[in-house]
This record gives sequence, structure tokens and C-alpha cells, in this order.
Amino acid sequence: QFSTLDSSTTTQPSQLTSYVVGATATNVALWKIGKMVSDSTNHPSSGLTEALIDNAIGNSFSTSDTLALDSTKTISTLRTALSSSGLGSSPTASAVQDWVGTHVGFASAASFTAYLANSDSSNFALSHWSSCYSSAQSTTGGAGSCSATSSGWDAIQAAITAASDPSTPMSSSNITALLTSAGTTAHTYFDASNSVMTDYVNNCISGASDAGAAVSSCVSSGSNAAFKKKVNAFRVAKVVASNSGSYTTSTLTSQILIDAGVTSSNKTYMDASYCGTAGTSSCLAKLRTKLAASNLTTASTQAQVVAKINDLMEDVFEDSADSASIPAPSSNPAVGCSTSTNLTLPWICSYSAYTCSKQAGPSEWSMNDANNLLVIPANYTGTGTRSVTIRASLNYSGSSYYKDYQRSYNVGEAVAASTQGYKWFTQGSTENPHDVKNKCSGKGGVWMTYNEVTSSPLSHQTKAFYSTGSAPCNSHGCWYGNSNT
Repeated sequence: QFSTLDSSTTTQPSQLTSYVVGATATNVALWKIGKMVSDSTNHPSSGLTEALIDNAIGNSFSTSDTLALDSTKTISTLRTALSSSGLGSSPTASAVQDWVGTHVGFASAASFTAYLANSDSSNFALSHWSSCYSSAQSTTGGAGSCSATSSGWDAIQAAITAASDPSTPMSSSNITALLTSAGTTAHTYFDASNSVMTDYVNNCISGASDAGAAVSSCVSSGSNAAFKKKVNAFRVAKVVASNSGSYTTSTLTSQILIDAGVTSSNKTYMDASYCGTAGTSSCLAKLRTKLAASNLTTASTQAQVVAKINDLMEDVFEDSADSASIPAPSSNPAVGCSTSTNLTLPWICSYSAYTCSKQAGPSEWSMNDANNLLVIPANYTGTGTRSVTIRASLNYSGSSYYKDYQRSYNVGEAVAASTQGYKWFTQGSTENPHDVKNKCSGKGGVWMTYNEVTSSPLSHQTKAFYSTGSAPCNSHGCWYGNSNT
């Protein structure tokens, strides 16, 4: 197969040895192919075989596998094309490889070289490879490259389609394949089998020009905590936007709202049942109704969703506060008795979502939060019109809302001319002890015991009747004078 040696110049054994050593399978195959191109008379193309090409190219090249990419291309078509291949009489291995690739249908020698370098090349169809190689997607390496696996490229194509047409979303398997191909580690909260997650990803990549990279970014960028909020905020927005299928308002729980980013301390208030005009309705149900009528869309950001939830939750509590008031007492309060007087506060003051305080009114009057009462103490002496202002401040985190309630009371004396709840009745010339006691009772008073008399703020020097017990005054239970005798 070698040209005749020149005996005039080949005079040493070492020279002959170099010919033999150089006769490797690759060199011999390249020499043979060169002869088929330059001397087809003595070396017809019929001698071109798949094995000869494999040897010429080396590196475990498989002509058979390459030809299989196009069923119309065979070793016979390569033989026919050899004369116009441009390989010349001394082709190189890379030149032969490029010729085979372009003959089969690769757009360029570079494309074929990249194909051979791809670890998953055997799973690519020719057209499949061509679309990947020409794609500008960064997850394939950009235009003029295709580092993705075959299934990865399928997933990237699904992402490209979904990004431009929301009616053809990526499946969970597409997303998983793309992440695997791209070598992306998703956040721990991500679960491709969860339909909300896949819906979130499809919504997240909408309109992206580099859709493959967008998928990776949507499930891996930022912190896991931030990702969790984004997914759940999307879920809330999706419910508002569609209110159908698995996204109905009834599916919104307080925990989903907390997971979307609402402050966790507000969960207690959302789960309460003291909203509405009567203070007996579910606060979450009221919020759902308001959310359903809001302008949230799946394009709303996580911050916008949370802000809307907080605004509407505050509206729910404001509606409740607007329906409340300070109840009118069953009768006008009276002072001058030995016991305090209790007045009822607005009903919302009894619920944890509000903190009530007295903003204006008699300084002696106090709040009894435990029993939702405004208390007039026993020693209060003021009478006439007395006005109070009660402020109910909303405890919902982030809110500065409050509601003021006013009421005026006509405060009278329980017993006219009494002093700090005590009044003396003295025996006159026509009164006996029973008359005095009846007069006291008739004024709304209670007959005093000896201990009460001696501990009262009144002068003990005034003559009075008093009882040592609850029995009516009689010859054994009443005394006259200012001593214990």
C-alpha cells in the first residue's frame, strides 16, 4: 500500500524501520482514503468501508452510529460523495470526521464536533441536536453549543413553549429533567410533585427569553424562606384570579397566608370568630370575601400580595369596630353608695384583637379589662353629666388603626345629701328606731352595723341608731348614743 521506496535514498535499516513504525491503523487508513480521492483508478472508492473511516478518525469514532442519524445516508452514499469531498491526497483525521458529519446532515463541522463531545449524544436525533446547538438558551451553553442531555433539551424546549404560551405549561417531569440537566439544586421547600409548585414555576417563567435559566432561577435563587413566601403568595393570587378548581377561596387557610409572609402573630386574629356587625362571624371568612373582590393577579409580587392581605384584614376589623358602641346603661349611674358602679364597654374590647383604653373622662373612673367594664368607684362624688372616650386600638401587626367611642352619663346621687356612701338618720321627737330604719331603706340605703359606723368617714359623735346584725332594730339589737353601750 506504500509507494515504491527510493533505493538511492533509502540506504539504512533505520529508514525502513520508520516506514514500518509509522504504518499505524490511522495513518494507513488516511493514506488509503487519500489514494481513493487522488487515484481512483488504482484505488476505487468501493474500498471505502465503515471500519476504514473509523480507523482514519480514531478516538472510538463510529461511522455506523453517525450514518444512523439519517436513514438516507449509508456507506454507499459516502463512497459516491468521496470524489467531491475535497479531502485531497493527504487528508487529516479531523478533515475526514468533518466530511462525514456534514455529509450526514450536521450544519457545520463545529456542530458535529460538539455533538461528538456531548456525553448524551447517542440519545439525540439529528434535528433534535440541531435545534439544541442553535439555541441561544444559556442552559445549553448558548448558540453554537449544546451541553444539555437529550431529555434536558426536551425540558428546555417545554420551558420555552410555556414561557411564551401559558396554555401549554411545563409538567413536573419536565421541570425535574431540566433541573437535573442543568445541575441545579432547588430549594428544600420545592416539590415538583406539588401542583402549586409546578404552577408557580410556569407562572414565574412567563415571558422569559432564557426560559431554561428562568426555571433554575425560579426554584433556586434567594433563600428557601423567601421562596416559600413567593410560592404561597402566588397561591393566594391564583385563588383571587381564578377561584376555580383547586384554587377556590375556601382553600385559603390562615397558615397559607402566614406562609405567604403575613406576620405569624396575626394568625390568632385571623382564626377568631368575633368579626362582622354582631361580632360573631369568622374573621377569615370575612377576609376571603374581601380578597375575592380584590385586584390581585398572578403577576402580583409577594410583597403586593401580603400588603393586600394586611389591608383587607384591617378592613375586616374596621367593619367590626364601626358596628360597635358603648352600650347605654339600663339606668343612670348613681353615686353615694358604698359599692362601685359598673358600666359596659364596647363589645370589641373583650376580644384579643383590640386593646381598649380610657382616653377622656373622670380620672377616678377605671377600666376593668377582664370583665369588659368601666368602673365608677364607691368613693366617687361627682354628679351631673359626665362624658368618657374609650379607644379601641387594633393589635393586628403593622396596623395603627384605632376607633374612639364616646358616651355621656347623667350621674345622680343614690341617696340625697349622702357623703361617700354614708348618711345619718337621727331620731326625732316623732321617730322611733323602726321609723329611722325604714327611712334609710326607703332611700335605698342599708342599715349599718356597729363596725361600719365606727369605720365610716363620718363623725361618730352624732347620735344614731345602728344594728349589730341584719335583723331589724329592736330592744336587743339597737343602741342609742355614741358608745358601744
